[in-house]
Amino acid sequence: MKICMLNVIHEPRDKRVYQKIAVSLAKRGHEILTIAPAPAPGADLPLPPQGG
Repeated sequence: MKICMLNVIHEPRDKRVYQKIAVSLAKRGHEILTIAPAPAPGADLPLPPQGG
């Protein structure tokens, strides 16, 4: 299933949204598109997990 997550408050890799929801859905075979505000200048964004 293709899922688009629209987030108007949190940055793209917000722990609550990205790591807990998007990654979990992707591991179950869903295709995830996340739309979110740009990160704050100088923000250190974690890399997405490798493998599955």
